[in-house]
Amino acid sequence: MGELFVFKNGLNKGKEFFGSGTPIVNYTDVYRNNKISANVLRGKVRVSPEEKER
Repeated sequence: MGELFVFKNGLNKGKEFFGSGTPIVNYTDVYRNNKISANVLRGKVRVSPEEKER
């Protein structure tokens, strides 16, 4: 997966930021799926352009 994505440590945001925005990989996505692709990602979070760059 490291060839397809850049992995970073978690994101700390208040619950009001979750539910819409940029797709994210949750720990449940990893445990529930043998493969991770955009169509299996359940979580979304609103992030600033600066946060996206990190």
